Amino acid sequence: MSITNFCHSGGPPLWDAAEDRRPVSDQLVVLVESDKWISIHGHPVDSEYVEWFWLPVLGPSAIWMLRRMVLESERIGRQVLDLSHSDMSAAIGIQTGPDGPPRSWFRVLGRLERFRVTTELDGGVVRFPTHLPDLSTHQRERLPDLLRARHGEFVNREVAR
Repeated sequence: MSITNFCHSGGPPLWDAAEDRRPVSDQLVVLVESDKWISIHGHPVDSEYVEWFWLPVLGPSAIWMLRRMVLESERIGRQVLDLSHSDMSAAIGIQTGPDGPPRSWFRVLGRLERFRVTTELDGGVVRFPTHLPDLSTHQRERLPDLLRARHGEFVNREVAR
């Protein structure tokens, strides 16, 4: 797998809460997988880099979702997870009602796809990464001033190691 596998195919978003398109089933099948190049050159989803620099890009719910998927995969020792949208949304603090997870859950899934963090595979399986790459130049430029400065310090510190 290469970094391009994290790119969306260009079709409509998998999860579009604005149109209230939700899966027919509550089932969520996830493949937690590391990309060889990104796992060497990138950052684990529970790393300081993701905490500081990806958090303002993706948002806290998306970061928690990524971390929870990786933790669940490690806990049960399998890459393929058969989960429910309702259970996972409640597990990261997005409460589920009688009609299933709220729109905010699907907005988080859509955001991860829009930022090319997750991809849909055949059969509706969603691939979640164990590591994230460095922010793009565009993403770094959009960080608040304080975080842009810290990003430079962080990168210089990592290069010095």
